[in-house]
Amino acid sequence: MECYFCKKTQGVTANPEEEDSIIYRCPRCGPVRLHKDACQYISEPTHLPENDRRIISICLRNIFERRGPEGSNKILTFPNLKQIVTTYRENDAIEKIEIALLNIDSKCKFFGDYISVNLENDYPYYHCFEQKELHPLLVMLLESGFIESEYISADHIYQRQTIHEKLCITPKGYERIRELKKTGKDSRQCFVAMWLEDEMLTVYEIAIKPAIEYKEEGQKESRFKALIIGEKEHTNDINDEIISEIRRSRFMVCDLTGYRGGVYWEAGFAYGLGLEVIYTCREDWIKKIKKEIKNESGKIHPIIQQGIHFDLEHRNRIEWKNDTKDDLSKFEKDLRDRIKAVIT
Repeated sequence: MECYFCKKTQGVTANPEEEDSIIYRCPRCGPVRLHKDACQYISEPTHLPENDRRIISICLRNIFERRGPEGSNKILTFPNLKQIVTTYRENDAIEKIEIALLNIDSKCKFFGDYISVNLENDYPYYHCFEQKELHPLLVMLLESGFIESEYISADHIYQRQTIHEKLCITPKGYERIRELKKTGKDSRQCFVAMWLEDEMLTVYEIAIKPAIEYKEEGQKESRFKALIIGEKEHTNDINDEIISEIRRSRFMVCDLTGYRGGVYWEAGFAYGLGLEVIYTCREDWIKKIKKEIKNESGKIHPIIQQGIHFDLEHRNRIEWKNDTKDDLSKFEKDLRDRIKAVIT
C-alpha cells in the first residue's frame, strides 16, 4: 500500500483493518491509525495539500520516536490532521541543526556510539520536508565538528550524497548539547503564563495542570511537569526567575484571560526563544466589551474590558468557559489533546 502522507510504498506494511480505522506502519512516518472517513477524504489530493502531508509526516514520526508504539494508538480523524497542520511551526535552519543533534543524541546508547541515519526514510524525524534537505543538514553538523562519520569525511558525504550513514557525536557536539538542554529544548517542564488570581488558580489546578501532566496508559509518571512562577520558592528578583524558568522549559501554555501585560511579555519572550506557545483564553475575555460597575455610593461607571490584543488575535487558541462543572473537563481535554498533537 501507499502511505497517505509521505507517499512511500516500499516497506509500508498494513495491519488487518478494524471496523472504523485503517492501520499501517510506514518506514518514514511510523505507525499510523486513520479513521476510514479521513482516509476517504484525504485520498483527494486537493483536500490535503502536499505540504500539509509533509507536516503530518514529521509530527507522526516524532510522536512515535518519543513515545514508542503506545503513543501512536490514537485513531486520527480529519479534524485531528488539520489541527496538526494549523498548530505546526516550521523550524528555521539553525533550529533544524539543533534538533538533528539532539535527535542523534537520543538515539545513542552510550558515549561514542555510532547510530545509523537513513536519508531516504529518516528525514521527517529531523523535521525535514524532503530527503535532499537532510543531506546538507548532516554535512553542516559534520563541518561544525559536532558529529563525525565512521567511514568518510564531510566532503565525501557531500559529493556522494549517500543513502545510509553511521554517525557519532564528538566531544564538541556534547558541549553543544549541554548548552541546548539548558535552554529547555529537551526539558520536561512547561511554563504556564497566566493571571494569578484566585479563580484562575482554581482553573489551573482543575484543568491546566492535569492537562499538562497527563499520563499515557501504562506510564508511571507524566511526560511533562507544569510550573507557574507562584509555585516556586526563591529569593531572587521575580523577573530573573521568570526568564530563567522559561529558558528551562520545553514549551509554554499561555492563558490570555485578564489582559495581563506580564503574560503577553512572557509569551513573547518564549516565542523569541523558539519555544512552542499554546494559547488559551476564557470566552468572555476574547473580545473587547463595555461594562458598567456600581461604586460604593451607588453611582454607575462605564468601563471597557479589553479583549485579546490584536498582535495575538490571529493566533490559534483554545477558547474555554467555566459556566458548568463540565466546562473545565472539556477545557482540560482540549488542552491535553493539543499538547499531545503539537509537542512531539
